[in-house]
Amino acid sequence: LSWDIKPWHNMEGEIGGIIMYTDNITAYTTLRQEQDRLVEILEKASEAARIGAWELDLNSQNLYWSNTVKAIHGLSPDYQPDLRTGLDFIEAGWPRKAAQAAINRAIRIGKPFDRELKITTAEGEDRWIRALGDPQMNNGTCVRLFGLVQDITPLKAQELKIANLLAELDAILNATTEVSIISSDLHGTITHFSRGAEKLLGYRAQEMIGKRTPEIIHLPAEVATRSREVSEDLGMPVAGFEVFVAYARQGKPNTKVWTYVRKDGSQFRVQLSVTAMRNAAGSIIGFVGVATDLTEINRLREEAMEKNRSLHTLTERLTKQNLQLANFAHITSHNLRAPVSNLNSLLGFYKESDDPADRTQLMEKFETVIHHLTSTLDSLVQALIIREDAHEDLEPLHFHEIFEKTKQTVVAQISEAEANFSVDFSEAPSITYKRDFLESIFLNLLTNAIKYRSQERPLHIRITSGKSTQGAITLSFADNGSGIDLDKHGAKLFGLNKTFHQNQDAKGVGLFITKTQIESLGGKIATESQVNVGTTFHITF
Repeated sequence: LSWDIKPWHNMEGEIGGIIMYTDNITAYTTLRQEQDRLVEILEKASEAARIGAWELDLNSQNLYWSNTVKAIHGLSPDYQPDLRTGLDFIEAGWPRKAAQAAINRAIRIGKPFDRELKITTAEGEDRWIRALGDPQMNNGTCVRLFGLVQDITPLKAQELKIANLLAELDAILNATTEVSIISSDLHGTITHFSRGAEKLLGYRAQEMIGKRTPEIIHLPAEVATRSREVSEDLGMPVAGFEVFVAYARQGKPNTKVWTYVRKDGSQFRVQLSVTAMRNAAGSIIGFVGVATDLTEINRLREEAMEKNRSLHTLTERLTKQNLQLANFAHITSHNLRAPVSNLNSLLGFYKESDDPADRTQLMEKFETVIHHLTSTLDSLVQALIIREDAHEDLEPLHFHEIFEKTKQTVVAQISEAEANFSVDFSEAPSITYKRDFLESIFLNLLTNAIKYRSQERPLHIRITSGKSTQGAITLSFADNGSGIDLDKHGAKLFGLNKTFHQNQDAKGVGLFITKTQIESLGGKIATESQVNVGTTFHITF
C-alpha cells in the first residue's frame, strides 16, 4: 500500500486533524520489480557477452559509456570519457582515421556504421572490439549517436586460428605441383582444385570449382569397366560419380591406378586414393581424391628395370667370360705344355750333342716345334680377339648370300669332292650377326664336311635354317661323311688342335674357332654323329 497523510486546518488556521489517503500499488510495485529485474538481467547478460552501450549527445557533446564499455577499455566505472579520448584507444593510423570518418558520415548524412577495430586498453593490452553506431536525426540534423560496443577478442583469436589452419591446409594441399588434390561435395561437384591439379591437368580452379565433377578428367571406357567391377563386388548397381566413392562411403580402402585426361586431350597414368570427409558427428560431408602422377615413377621403374636387365646381362656375360677365360687358360696350359716340353728336351739334347749332323737334325726339329707353337699361339690369340669384339659391327645378313659366297671360295674343293647340296633357308632367311663370324662358320663347317667325307659314297651336304620353340634362329649342317665316335671323342670335339681322323689336312682349329665365335655372341653349337653314317652340327644363335 501507499500512504499519503496530510493535516487539515480549522477556520483559525489550527490543525484540526489529519487526512490519510491509502492506495493499492501492488501492480505498480510488481511492474517496477520486474523492470529492475530485467535491467539486472540485461546488465548481467551485457557483462557476460561483453557488450556495452554508448551514447553521444551532440547538443551537449557529452559522451556516455556503460560500465561494460569502460571495462572493455580497461577503465574504472568512475571514468568519464569524451569523444577525443575515446578515439585515442583505437589503433593509430588508418584504422583510427577510418573510425573517425564513419562517425562523421553518421553525423553528416545519418549513415549507421558497424566496424571491427583493434584497441589498446588502459592497461596496454591489445583487444578487438565491434563498434555499432546509429544516428538519431531531427529535421535532417543528427542530434544523437548511440550504439553498442562488443569485446570480440576471443572470436578474433579463434578466427585468426582458423585462418592460420586454413592457410596451413592450403599450403599442405598445394605443397607439391606433382600431386593432384581434388575435393567434392556429396554429389560430386568439385569444391577444391589444387595447384598441382591445375599443373597436371591444364584446367584452372575457376573452371572446375562448383561447375564440374571429376568424371571430366577420366576415360569413359575406364569408368564403365570400373562400374562393372564395383557393381559386381558390392552387389548393387554403381555408376557415374559413385564409381569413385562407393568404397570410400563404406570406409573401405580405395586406391587404384587410373588414366587422367588433360584439358588438351593428352593422357597420363596416376594412382588415385579417394577418402570420405566427415564432420564432428561422423557424417560424410564430401570426398577428397589425391592422385600421384606415375609418369616419372614409371620412367624410373623402367629405367631401373632396364639397368637391372643390363646388369643381369653384364653379369651373365662376365660369368661366361670368366668361364671362357678359365677354359682359355686350361687350353693354353694344355696346348703349350707339349711344345714347351719338347723344346726343353730338344735343348737338352742340343747341349749334350757334339756331333754337327745331330745338331743340324735337332735344329730342324726345333723349327717344326716352334712352327707348331706359333700356330697354336696364333689360334689362341684369334680366339681372344673373337671374345673381345664379338658384339661389334652386327648387321642384317642373308644365309643364302653367305652360302653362295662360301661356295665360290672353295669351289675347287667342292668340285674335287663332287659334293652336292640341299639348301633351305625359307623358314629363317636372315639374321643380324657379324659378317666375318657367319662367313667363318659356313666356311669351317663346309670344309669340315668336305675334309671328312666318306670314300664309299658321293658327298651330300644339307644346310637348313629355322627357329627354336623360344624363337631363336637356328642353322643345321648335315653330311653323310665319315662321322665321329662321340662316345670316344665327344668331350674333345671342339678342343684346340684336336683331330679324330687320319686326315693329313686336319689341324683341330676350325671347330674350336667356330664354337668360340658362336658362344661369344650368346649362341651354342651341338653335334649328332655316327661313324660311317654322317655328322650334323646344330647351331642356335
